Amino acid sequence: MKSKLCLLLMLVLLFSNPALSATVDWPKQTVTIIVPFDAGGAIDIPARILADYLMQELGGTFVVENRPGAQGILALNSLLSRPADGNTMSIITTPTGPWNLKIMAQTPVTFEPDKDFTVLGATSLTPAINGIFVNSNSPYQTFPELIRAIQAAAPGTFNVGLSGPGSSVDPMWMELEALFGIKCNVVYYPGSTDIQTAILTGDVHLGVAGLLRPQIIDNPGFRIMTMFARGVPANYQYQGQPYLPDFQQELGFNYETLKYLPLDSTIGGQWPIFRAGTDPRICELMTATLKKISERPDYIEQMKATGAMIQFLDPVESVKRHRNLAEAMKEWKALTGN
Repeated sequence: MKSKLCLLLMLVLLFSNPALSATVDWPKQTVTIIVPFDAGGAIDIPARILADYLMQELGGTFVVENRPGAQGILALNSLLSRPADGNTMSIITTPTGPWNLKIMAQTPVTFEPDKDFTVLGATSLTPAINGIFVNSNSPYQTFPELIRAIQAAAPGTFNVGLSGPGSSVDPMWMELEALFGIKCNVVYYPGSTDIQTAILTGDVHLGVAGLLRPQIIDNPGFRIMTMFARGVPANYQYQGQPYLPDFQQELGFNYETLKYLPLDSTIGGQWPIFRAGTDPRICELMTATLKKISERPDYIEQMKATGAMIQFLDPVESVKRHRNLAEAMKEWKALTGN
């Protein structure tokens, strides 16, 4: 009788704790993490760090597969082309997430964000803080000097490089032009690397992009004009830098009165996702593991070196953030007709 009671208690514990039961069955095979960017970038590096910690916590093998292109659509379609068995996941950011892509993608998408994907949470929020930078040979030493020069010139004299069209910097630049009464000639590029090249070659006078190091911040070929950093703690040293000129501090603008300029500082991060239909026990195990990893001191220190703020977000809050950005982009699209 006693042995039967023990067995019954074990079964109750097993099935009342999905994460516990999932640890027995998963992972059995190599788990592929699809990253929608090139190797070595601001999302790829944290994804590889996360893969290492997942192996430590769960065992098995986690490998990163880079699938850049089409604003992140190629990565999501690749995930959907594979079985919902927990052996393939993807890392999304809010700009490359399915909610934003459903509105802003330049090519048609067939997926439905709420039906086709399961967000597992976020282990970190990387303030992919956008900012304005110029060639280090530029005659403009400060952001106010640059703005005054653009204001004095004929409309379209200055070329500005943006990612897109359809990225979060589009509405940011639109708001900035309205604030200062300026009009530049917008040149779109596939990504930040192309903008950097265009600035170095003189094809554009300024660029708006994520201020990454070492590509931009540590590059002697560039000068940072300003960054947009609402939502970042006062003691946070972005990308390890003690100081970068901040839009609000330098010019006295209150972020609370702005709509688009500070968007990026609150949406950066990495969100692991599964294809919808994946065993709920595996999903719950992954969410619990992500939370555990985000609390590990060694993970926190390693991620700080990449410029990340460690903050775990559960699946509900994660989806909320994605939807908030998508709504802002939808409104901007309606206003501009883009």
